[in-house]
Amino acid sequence: FLTGSPVRRGAVVSPIRGSAGAAVWTPTCLRQVHRAGHGKARLPKGVAPKAAGDRMKGVDMRRLVAVLLAGIVGLTLAVALTGCTSSDGTAATAVPASQVPVTNVPPAATVSTTTDVLSPTETVLPYQQVPTATASVPTKVLADLQARQPMLMFIYDPTSLVSNDERIEIDSVMDKYRGMIDLVTLDYTAGLPGVLPSTQTTATKEIQKAALLIADLRVSTTPCVLFVDHYGRVTYRFAGYVDSGLLEREALRATK
Repeated sequence: FLTGSPVRRGAVVSPIRGSAGAAVWTPTCLRQVHRAGHGKARLPKGVAPKAAGDRMKGVDMRRLVAVLLAGIVGLTLAVALTGCTSSDGTAATAVPASQVPVTNVPPAATVSTTTDVLSPTETVLPYQQVPTATASVPTKVLADLQARQPMLMFIYDPTSLVSNDERIEIDSVMDKYRGMIDLVTLDYTAGLPGVLPSTQTTATKEIQKAALLIADLRVSTTPCVLFVDHYGRVTYRFAGYVDSGLLEREALRATK
């Protein structure tokens, strides 16, 4: 026996080829005995070679799964640590939400849906009616209201160049829609104090009525264009210069 090698209970001792007088011990459960001239171990009784191979394969599979799990865990930790470091290799420090600078985003620019750039429109009250009092409305306006005739009312200042330019735009539209809409012109300056003659004539009375109508319609600037439909309602009004395209659009609206 080997010196210092204790013989355990239940072990079978057998000499090994090439080792004179030397012996090794194996557990009884395997009962593996190395015989001279035989290089293979004998399996215990009742254990088939295939079953033993299956057991060894099961052990190998468990080891492989354990190695794969360990690799996945290690890779996950490495990615997590990499994400917590800055570009210079130092660990990144979390910034509290209260200290994060807030960038003021300017509101989106609103696009105007109207094309009335040169001609700002004035507020039109819903179902605003043209006055019909005979004492304060010119005879021409009363006749058109009674005939249910749409009107383009042009209030102007004859001394203003922009009023003259506006009249050119109006005439170009009236050439296309004459008969569908009637043109009524009112001189804004005729009824001003000191302009109206002192003698009372039919013309001066009409001028006075025009001045009263202009005041009732709350016109305060020239040129001013108002559109009136079949029912005597003001459908649209412009203050300032208006191009022929906008005038034509509103003429069609008032006559439909």
